[in-house]
Amino acid sequence: MTTQSTPIDWPEPESPSCPIVKLLQGQTAIVTGASSGIGRSISIALGHAGANVMIN
Repeated sequence: MTTQSTPIDWPEPESPSCPIVKLLQGQTAIVTGASSGIGRSISIALGHAGANVMIN
């Protein structure tokens, strides 16, 4: 007994159209515990916001 499933027609992902604003340009952030989890996400977000990120 075999069942055939129809493929799912997923919508194409879209990137946000808002510009990236470097609000933290020239600032330095020190993030502890940046190897995984919330610390990693925060350090990536700070980097995208323009900060110089030091991780531990």
